[in-house]
Amino acid sequence: EITSQKVSKILILIFIFSCGYFLLNRYFIILYISADCSSVYSTCGLSFISAGLVTRCSPFSKNVHSYTTKSHQPEYTEGTTLTSLIEDIEPLRKLALRYLTEVSDSRYIQLNLPSGETCLLLRDFIEWFRGFTDAEGCFSIIVNNAGKVGGSTSFRFEFSIGVHFDDMAVLTYIRDTLRIGKVKVRGKDIKKRIAFFTISTQSELEVLIAIFYRYNLNTTKHLDFLSLAQAYILYTKDSNTEYRIKLKSTILRIKDSMNSNRSYFNMPSKPAVSRNWLLGFVEGDGSFSALSYGINAYRFSFSIKQKDNNKAVLEAIKDFFVRLSPDSSIDYDKEGIGIWGDNSSNTLNFMIRRLKYIEEIVIPFFNSLTFHSKKHMDYCDWVSLFNIQKSGLHLVQEGKELIERILSQMNNNRLSTSGKPVIDRDILMSDIKKLLSISNYVIKEDGRIWIISENKYLARSNGSGGKPKGVAVLSPEGTIIKTFYSLTECGNFLGVTRKTITNKLAKGQAVLFEDRLCSLQYVDSIPSDID
Repeated sequence: EITSQKVSKILILIFIFSCGYFLLNRYFIILYISADCSSVYSTCGLSFISAGLVTRCSPFSKNVHSYTTKSHQPEYTEGTTLTSLIEDIEPLRKLALRYLTEVSDSRYIQLNLPSGETCLLLRDFIEWFRGFTDAEGCFSIIVNNAGKVGGSTSFRFEFSIGVHFDDMAVLTYIRDTLRIGKVKVRGKDIKKRIAFFTISTQSELEVLIAIFYRYNLNTTKHLDFLSLAQAYILYTKDSNTEYRIKLKSTILRIKDSMNSNRSYFNMPSKPAVSRNWLLGFVEGDGSFSALSYGINAYRFSFSIKQKDNNKAVLEAIKDFFVRLSPDSSIDYDKEGIGIWGDNSSNTLNFMIRRLKYIEEIVIPFFNSLTFHSKKHMDYCDWVSLFNIQKSGLHLVQEGKELIERILSQMNNNRLSTSGKPVIDRDILMSDIKKLLSISNYVIKEDGRIWIISENKYLARSNGSGGKPKGVAVLSPEGTIIKTFYSLTECGNFLGVTRKTITNKLAKGQAVLFEDRLCSLQYVDSIPSDID
């Protein structure tokens, strides 16, 4: 006869047996994975069940990756920092210690080369290289002899940067500074030839891994770097054939989740934008544009376009430029400084269009840095066009002709494959310098602009199709104290916001200046296109 007491004992025994079986099975699986080479991240402090159904993070690397049978994509848990993501991976930390050494001069870091030699790298160069890689770099896992019967268990790991062969000098600069890698040109058709900087030998690749372990990339290319680094560590751990046969599916799974195949893009921390990182990024993905509008006039902009999965990078760049401005009252989005999306192409475009900001912030910023690619010529041409229009020289015949010459060889028009006539750059720069030694504008005492070549005042549109207007501050006696070319400038002068100026103009209200009630009024002034 089964009593309630016996039932209780049976249930307790079943519970104890179930717990024991669960614990034993859990640790058996972990031990099996440790011995089985198909575990992707066991070397890196992570346990990975080969079926791809479950992951278990080690105590040293919490909440880093999770895999599913659907995509096998790495997932970075929100809130995880780059430090917690990378520095607990012991093999990568050891590579950084081996190849990078701190020195007393904080401007440099010592690079310990595989040859046994050492060299000092400027941290400014590392930052620039980091930015240029974020724009142009590529991390690849290549299957050797992929077509052979039975498939290959041999892999090659490669880092590369590809540019038009006219820009090969920038790759030579990288190679000569790092003292690793090769530069070569690929493509038989001269119109399609590309110059590549590549690193693929084991010892040199370890130097690169050490650099990007210590100095993280900002874009989602950081995720591709991590994939390559982790696969490389696993692959080079043991050269035993049996080990690599078991490892094959794991490496292929990592390879198939990289670059254009990547479907998960959560970055583990905020981008770190520095001056030289931004320069390198702009040399790869930046654009300096002068678009024609109206008669003999141009709209200027500086922009960086990215896929929408790099939105955080563009936001960090915007914040960087905002911090460069001493004017904290500007509504940047309304002033033509912001990020705009294109849903049809899933891209975002960070753009600066406000000409006063370009003149006072953007141009001085880039003038303070040293370009290393042909993008420097595009930048210089853009600044020349800007200064020609600012001086009113776009209205004189010499200026019109010079603008045409500049545009005819700017950006892709300067490439040897463009089919455009080659213009002597030394002569062009000399002619630009000569033209800019004069101005076609004379600023009168009341702030209005007189056009010498057209013998008339220059008018400014208020943006609403009405009468051309600027803003003047008048004394109680009615004399002009100062004329401004924008509402923001006027507000800064009076210590109030742009919105306050707009309201007072609309309502005809006075404004306090130097303990006196002064009035505001619209006046003819400088045009917005050279503001």
